[in-house]
Amino acid sequence: MILSIFKHTPSYRVKQAIIEDSPKVIKGWWKKQDIYTSGESTNLTIFKEGKANNSSDIEAAPQTPSGKIFVREGFDKVKVIKNTPDEVIMHFFK
Repeated sequence: MILSIFKHTPSYRVKQAIIEDSPKVIKGWWKKQDIYTSGESTNLTIFKEGKANNSSDIEAAPQTPSGKIFVREGFDKVKVIKNTPDEVIMHFFK
């Protein structure tokens, strides 16, 4: 099972979903879209900042707000699914 976390999901809900659903993978999906004030998700902005500071994709993903929550819950391994300037999809797993 892949657990997808959506915009503004509180961290307590992430933990609750992990306990209830026992996912094997959590999907981080960060993108540009008009619904965001800056035009892109905070996660995508922070991921790009990490990349600009010479972090690899695998190093930059856990630096994002979502990534920090996932790592704290034990999902500390990362697989790149998609990485374009407009969209990043990462899978976090144990």
